[in-house]
Amino acid sequence: MPAVMPCDFQRYLAWLYSKKLSAASNELWDQAMYATIDLYILADVLDDIHLRNAAIELLFTLDNSKGLPSFCVVEKMWMQTPATSFLRKLYVQKFAIHVEAEYFEEMKDQFPMEFVQNIAVAALRYRDDNRGFVLELESFLELVPEDD
Repeated sequence: MPAVMPCDFQRYLAWLYSKKLSAASNELWDQAMYATIDLYILADVLDDIHLRNAAIELLFTLDNSKGLPSFCVVEKMWMQTPATSFLRKLYVQKFAIHVEAEYFEEMKDQFPMEFVQNIAVAALRYRDDNRGFVLELESFLELVPEDD
């Protein structure tokens, strides 16, 4: 797997044996977010639903310690996940709930316009139809094996 970084695979192996995923105590918040997103992407490649779930739990823990993730973190997540990614949809929902339109206006000078527009349009769609997200969340949870 040439696209997989050795450090990500090492974290994956450690998680396989311990079933514990946490940020290193010496990692900065953004670094911990990036590393966890990389693990989520690796879980997608390996089709490991348990690692995806563990990565999402850690991302929520990290988010709760700081609040809304930086736009840089969201850009990394957005650019490296497919449009159907559950992780991507979770972060669109977070932005749709917590961010006002002016925020996107501020970000357009710092990030590629296409990316900012994609996030803004997705957030707008979420606000238009947040019931759709709930339905997608329910269908996602149906995919989780019962032995968890």
